[in-house]
Amino acid sequence: NIRKTITYLSNVYAVPSRYEPFGIVSIEAQALGTPVVVSRTGGLPETMQEIRREGSGTGLLVNPEDPVGLARAIRSLAWASEVADTGDLGLVANIEIPEVAEAVLKKPDLTRVNTIALVDTRFREESILGELAACYEKARQMAYYRAVTP
Repeated sequence: NIRKTITYLSNVYAVPSRYEPFGIVSIEAQALGTPVVVSRTGGLPETMQEIRREGSGTGLLVNPEDPVGLARAIRSLAWASEVADTGDLGLVANIEIPEVAEAVLKKPDLTRVNTIALVDTRFREESILGELAACYEKARQMAYYRAVTP
């Protein structure tokens, strides 16, 4: 479909929501290898890994009412994607956020690889079923301990 194709071809996907309970669009973009810029609101931060905090991040968080920060984040990730696509490390000089530039210098395709890996490990059916089974097992153990403890 056309939306999937456009997202796949994009250098960065921005979700500048003021309110977002979960943010499935962020996950959909990352599943296609597109790094994201999301607002620090609702459930959006839970859908990605911040590059500035985790060198193996998948995108950047911005404050909801900060258009300048949003623009810097979009430009930085767009240049990072351009480096990944072309292999031209000279373009790193255009990246405005130092942590992003450092991460790209270490591994140029970092964000594209990390976005797909994050979705595969946290949001695919198999991983969710595994987490659900682990939660069930912990609940079962707690019920057992409560039943046998005087």
